[in-house]
Amino acid sequence: MNKHALEDVAGIFKPETILGWHRNLVGQKYDSSRNSPDNKRGPKPVPQEYVDAILKFAKRNPSWGYKRIASSERL
Repeated sequence: MNKHALEDVAGIFKPETILGWHRNLVGQKYDSSRNSPDNKRGPKPVPQEYVDAILKFAKRNPSWGYKRIASSERL
């Protein structure tokens, strides 16, 4: 919203009303109760079956480091 449009709106509404709208919008932005479990930030967890397979692979190849295990196509 540019300055001219803001001045037009400010003439129609009381400053308390505009500040209240702003307060509500900011409150909604940071309201974590609205976030559903599907809306979590960050990467999704690795399925346990993948973790088990990687650990089994690592136990069978104890001399391999994490880089070699990660680049292996046998997983």
